[in-house]
Amino acid sequence: AGAQSPENVFHVKVGQSISGIERFSIADPSEGEGHVLTCKASLTVPGSSSETQQTFTLDPRWEPVRYKLETDSGGLKQVIEAWVDKANFKVKASGGSGKGTEKTIPAHPRTILVDNLVACHFQALLNRIALHRPDEEPNRDTVWWMLVPQALTGVVARIMLEGESEGTLNGKPIHLKRFRLLAAGVGEEILAEATSLALERVAVFSQGLELTRE
Repeated sequence: AGAQSPENVFHVKVGQSISGIERFSIADPSEGEGHVLTCKASLTVPGSSSETQQTFTLDPRWEPVRYKLETDSGGLKQVIEAWVDKANFKVKASGGSGKGTEKTIPAHPRTILVDNLVACHFQALLNRIALHRPDEEPNRDTVWWMLVPQALTGVVARIMLEGESEGTLNGKPIHLKRFRLLAAGVGEEILAEATSLALERVAVFSQGLELTRE
């Protein structure tokens, strides 16, 4: 029998234009088989709303295997998928206002998947960091390859441990580790509980974006 984490609830905000709720959980179908992350989000945008559902399969070391995102925005449906194909990743988009598009993106030894406006992908990244693999510990010399399926591309990324902070969660003090992810010229601050690396907040200050644990 597998195990499943409790539901995680995050508030999504981008400036004054986008807001919503994301709920996700992580299941381990059987020991040593890997992990399955499921996520649902409801977002409100000017004049419309968007519902998304995704399934993200990762191997035992939290490396991406397969990803599927289904979104319905004002009746306009789209499906985005990414999967391992030998030494590459395939990324495919179908539905929406355009024709189906598929691209091949080379795989790298340190590949991560972080899509737009998705909190749960950052938790998968933190869980991978928590394994304390020596050649993957965050430092200024470690380069990662980041898949962004919604953009049908991959970009070079760096993840750095910048320090520690104090905060509160449900009115109780919490000790945090502060990471910075740099990719495509954008800096993202990631706050995680110091011991478990449970995600607490992601912020992209240049875009007014915040993903914050309830």
